[in-house]
Amino acid sequence: MRGRKAYVMGLGAVGLAGALTSAAFIAPNRASAAATAYVPRDGGAIVAHVPPRDRREVAERQALAASPDRVELAVELAQTEILRARSLSDPRYLGRAQAILGRWWKLAEPPPEVMLLRATIQQSLHQFAAARADLDRLIAIQPDNVQAHLTRAVVATVTADYAGARESCTALAQLASPLVAQTCLAPLDALAGDVDDAYGRLAATIDDRTPASLRAWALTTLGELAIQKGDD
Repeated sequence: MRGRKAYVMGLGAVGLAGALTSAAFIAPNRASAAATAYVPRDGGAIVAHVPPRDRREVAERQALAASPDRVELAVELAQTEILRARSLSDPRYLGRAQAILGRWWKLAEPPPEVMLLRATIQQSLHQFAAARADLDRLIAIQPDNVQAHLTRAVVATVTADYAGARESCTALAQLASPLVAQTCLAPLDALAGDVDDAYGRLAATIDDRTPASLRAWALTTLGELAIQKGDD
């Protein structure tokens, strides 16, 4: 179980908010959702300050409202909401992202960029079968889509399809940097009982030239492998 957790953590870190766009979300922290609701005694009490809205985002929303078929605007705005869902651990923003993509959401074959975001949202909501179906279709259309392979590897792992996960990780060896492929493969190798060699191969791939977000993903995965090895 720890190996599976490490793998999902790692790929989540390199997802939409990481080195590429977001692959996989970690499930939002539900502890805050279960907390007792705060009801102010004074109806005039200020309970929250809304941050100022980004002017560019406001302009994009207005442009999308005027031209609702502009898929590139919808995708950019949906990505922003997905990033907020991750950073704030608030799944409500996933609903906002879905609403932005509503024009294409129920299409069997939406534009590829919408299909990827739909799968990402479905995965974060634990709708794994739907996410996997979208990802398989997307990879059939765009076999070189790195983000689709990363997200598919996450979904395959959490549904115990390790062969499917390895297939996507192996594809990444031809599509992305060696570190991306190795960080994807290492937890699978560990799950197969090869934790020492998996740790060594991944450690040898990390260097000081690695971009910060990708390095953080790899080091997180390396740390989880170290725990499996029994290192302090």
